[in-house]
Amino acid sequence: MTIPLDPTSTLAGTRPLLKSRLWIWLIALSGALAVWFYGYLRLPTGPASGSGFSGTLSSLPKDKKIFRVATFNMHSGVGEDDVFNLGRTIDAVRDTDFCGLQEVRGFLYGPASSQAQQLAGATAHAWLFAPTERRYWHDEFGNGVLTRLPVENWVRIPLPIEPVHSGRRNAFILRVDFAGRIVPVIVAHIDREKDQTNQLLMVARLFDSLQSPSLLLADLNAEAKNPQVQSLLSLDGVHNCIHESNSSADSAERIDWIISRGFNTVAGGHIQNGASDHPLYWADLVFER
Repeated sequence: MTIPLDPTSTLAGTRPLLKSRLWIWLIALSGALAVWFYGYLRLPTGPASGSGFSGTLSSLPKDKKIFRVATFNMHSGVGEDDVFNLGRTIDAVRDTDFCGLQEVRGFLYGPASSQAQQLAGATAHAWLFAPTERRYWHDEFGNGVLTRLPVENWVRIPLPIEPVHSGRRNAFILRVDFAGRIVPVIVAHIDREKDQTNQLLMVARLFDSLQSPSLLLADLNAEAKNPQVQSLLSLDGVHNCIHESNSSADSAERIDWIISRGFNTVAGGHIQNGASDHPLYWADLVFER
């Protein structure tokens, strides 16, 4: 006997299968979106401390008396022409003994963990990276250092921000060996807008608390007329190194700073080779007698 086929039986059997597959795809898509959103968030790195540095130091003369320090907001290697070209950044930082860097990028993949490491490898410096933010499961953005001078130890201190502000900043404080004398150095990048006042006050207090000789290498995002900058420059024994060098790099609109105590400025200047939307500022320093 022939059993008649039910024309709806195949269709009825596929409906549960289609629904289950749809749910699987929806769950997978929701999971992927959740992972993407978590990676997208800019998470603060918080405070940290450590000793030493990464990489190998090149040898310096034992009787070295003049030290070239610099500060450079490197704009992540993107120049005034909006073109990424790290070669120009390498040329700018090459001749420094100690260079504080701002707007340094970290990497999730590749042989280098950050642009500080890339620059150090190309210029015979050692390096340190002080990230302010983590994103997509890696240290993504912050300050850095290139050095030919030994670093004894360091501490990373987050700067205050308003709760609704997504950008983070820090002060990177290092104890650096300048020919046998340990000098505390602050590398910092200050916010341009609503967090600026509180961050400037904190950096000024940190600098004021340091022993002399000491250094501040920073993009303060503030000109000399700013009240907090004026207070910083009025501290006992403070030198505005670029101004004192009588360099053509000095101007009333300058927002990048090399500030010292316990040093005399021998020379100073800037390099503006299109590597960034900021010049690199440098100063040759000797210890005060």
